[in-house]
Amino acid sequence: MKNIPRATALTRSSVALEVVTHDGILVEAYDYSAGAVEPLARHVHETWQFGWSPDASGEHWVRGMTHLEPPRSVSVIPPGDVHAPSQQRWVDSRSRYWMAYLDDAVLREVAPTSAPAVTAR
Repeated sequence: MKNIPRATALTRSSVALEVVTHDGILVEAYDYSAGAVEPLARHVHETWQFGWSPDASGEHWVRGMTHLEPPRSVSVIPPGDVHAPSQQRWVDSRSRYWMAYLDDAVLREVAPTSAPAVTAR
């Protein structure tokens, strides 16, 4: 766990959330300010999740392990996988993060016909 700077120990991060849906795709755009954050509990989704941050490193707990994600990397979580986002309690600086949720039907529609079938493990 990160050390919380003493002068700002009570400063809570604010988060702006924008949600957009289009043709079976849901996208959440998060914009966090620096400060204390509350970690989210482990949970599951019925859709594929694709995450991306242009400027922040992150982590996800998936399949019993914590996976580190450097800035500008893409994370993929299959439907049905129990997971949790970062368990860190402090955001050092502004952090932006996008999460897209797609079901199998959407992936099949956009995948080339020569591609193998898309299935969750």
